[in-house]
Amino acid sequence: YLVCAYGTVYLMLIKFKATYDSNHDTFRIEFLLIPVAGLACLVNHEFSVLEILWTFSIYLESVAILPQLFMISKTGEAETITSHYLFALGAYRAL
Repeated sequence: YLVCAYGTVYLMLIKFKATYDSNHDTFRIEFLLIPVAGLACLVNHEFSVLEILWTFSIYLESVAILPQLFMISKTGEAETITSHYLFALGAYRAL
């Protein structure tokens, strides 16, 4: 699992860095992180550090698609593979 995570970070920051467009990436991530962190502290199974972190990751995963949808709605265009990825991600969360 960790190898896949490090591989993904490497691909994003090194290999495909030229594909990043900071002009269209204007989503304020604080609007996701702060409410999710608050919700994780308030609604969890047991008030321990590991449980809060796990709950935070579950809640964050459910809203992680929003910056991508915001960027696509702002640009008005998406490649086919991106559209398919977002559809699969949304369908996974809907199940």
